[in-house]
Amino acid sequence: MKAFTLVELIIVLVVVGILSVSAAPLFIGTDGIDSVVLRERAKSVLRNIQLSAMQRTTDDCKAAYVTSATLGRPEQNCGSTAYTLPSGATDSNDRLLNYTDNTLAVVNTPSLPFAVEFGPLGKPQNLDCTSQCQLTFNEPGGASASLCINKEGYIYDC
Repeated sequence: MKAFTLVELIIVLVVVGILSVSAAPLFIGTDGIDSVVLRERAKSVLRNIQLSAMQRTTDDCKAAYVTSATLGRPEQNCGSTAYTLPSGATDSNDRLLNYTDNTLAVVNTPSLPFAVEFGPLGKPQNLDCTSQCQLTFNEPGGASASLCINKEGYIYDC
């Protein structure tokens, strides 16, 4: 009777295991994960800027500047006609940069780029979010994740 030895079986299992670990990401992908992570990071940045506006009662408001590839606290104060992010900026608690692999769609907000100006009560002052203002991050594979801001300033998943 001919059969495989235990050593041969173990070697085959190790080779199959190595191949499956290296090839699995090609077949599984990250469907939906990138957009959800991006939404959570954007929600955190917006809430940080909103909290800053609520804590600084001497300033009239704080803004979050949204472009097709960035979201964050600009250098200018509220009411500016030309917002810009600081030069040499990196990702931080109040800045999210370079999400260019994903596309950003907006509902009930001005076209990109635009600013969300939060007042001392945390409400968006310059946007009409009576129903809700919505930011949707779309992945190239078709998955998407959205966050909404209501008229009272509540930022949530939608």
